[in-house]
Amino acid sequence: MKTAGEINGQTFDISNHMIKYIKEAGFVNIVDNLWQDPLGAWASDPKLRRLGRWTMLGIEIGLEGYALATLTRHLGVSLPSNHESKLIIELTTYSGA
Repeated sequence: MKTAGEINGQTFDISNHMIKYIKEAGFVNIVDNLWQDPLGAWASDPKLRRLGRWTMLGIEIGLEGYALATLTRHLGVSLPSNHESKLIIELTTYSGA
């Protein structure tokens, strides 16, 4: 995915460079905040559990389409005609073990 993003001009390695890009865009008084964003409903805190469900929904809806478009258009990956997403199944059934 990283290679495909570089070819496409859409890097996936952006989080370490965001402050620099924001400063270059002319913003001042930038505050860098970190927060928990769980993936799935595993958290014991009700607010984090709800956030985790929304985060998982976003992953389920967007990741496969974005990944497949990037890989097939920019890296020439071909998929069988009976392709079913194993990525989403893996994410939603992962037990952490």
